[in-house]
Amino acid sequence: DDMGEGGDDDNLGDEEEELGSDDDDDEEELDTDNLILCQYDKVARTKQKWKATLKDGLVHVNLPNGTTRDLVFKTATGDFNFAK
Repeated sequence: DDMGEGGDDDNLGDEEEELGSDDDDDEEELDTDNLILCQYDKVARTKQKWKATLKDGLVHVNLPNGTTRDLVFKTATGDFNFAK
């Protein structure tokens, strides 16, 4: 079968942009002592108080004695207060 006019290949240019390449962040090292990497399930806010339900995550903590600890979790909840 010939696709003829209107086929998907008719409008392709010589140069293709990589999918999602404009969404990539520049690789930059984070300047932080503690870090949580996870997905969020639910986030709610009331004035300055935030409640979050997190899932499938990793916590990296630098302890006061100079050691570090990495913790893995399935679900977690947290309350956060942000003041100006």
